[in-house]
Amino acid sequence: MLTSAWIESQPESRLTFPGATVLHSDSREEEPVDPGDPHQTSAYVRAFLSAPADRETVAQWYGDQLEQLHWRLARAPLDHPQHYRRYLRDNLAFNLFFYDRSPFDRDGMGVPGPAAFRAGQTVHQLFLEGRENGFSD
Repeated sequence: MLTSAWIESQPESRLTFPGATVLHSDSREEEPVDPGDPHQTSAYVRAFLSAPADRETVAQWYGDQLEQLHWRLARAPLDHPQHYRRYLRDNLAFNLFFYDRSPFDRDGMGVPGPAAFRAGQTVHQLFLEGRENGFSD
């Protein structure tokens, strides 16, 4: 089983767009499931950030950093490819989500509600997850 501490030890867990502010971060351990269960839970570390740049600039910066670390861009879901990037390497997935508005109804418990959204800022989530058995594309 993978631990969030192991994921935090990976260099990708520290990737932060220059000048970005962390709004909230948390983590979780991998949980055991039956072999082949598609609902396997991953160990992860994640952070919500606000960056002083537009979405495309932020996406390009993370893509360039991950490419240098030998990650490959995976297929984005058809329902929202412009708001999501997924990169894979070994038994890890680096997920990058972009938000036009808060994914939360209100500010609370440390998560970025509507107050986090400012003109000229891109709010995004970094979600680095790992599974002992890896991920499919």
